[in-house]
Amino acid sequence: PTITMPPPNGVLIFCHGSGDTGPGVKQYVESIAPKTSLRSLRNAGITIHYPSAKPRPYRLMGNSVTSVWFDRIGGMAPSYPEEVESIKESSAAINAIIE
Repeated sequence: PTITMPPPNGVLIFCHGSGDTGPGVKQYVESIAPKTSLRSLRNAGITIHYPSAKPRPYRLMGNSVTSVWFDRIGGMAPSYPEEVESIKESSAAINAIIE
């Protein structure tokens, strides 16, 4: 027999910070979040996704390759621009999870 799982009631997508990965941030979240909170989300039919950003050269780390959602040009201040192509790539990856 085929077992069909119902669709989730909701999806939480947790994006990691620069240099981390999906599995890394999942381990961190699960170590600090109250177990009852995570259980409540599961019981409510909410699935949590912890995707990993594509490894890419990151200008703020001297072009070292690391997992970042998008590259930055010049610095962290809001006045510095983000590298648009990397934002488009990461947006497509997140949209694929949503779809």
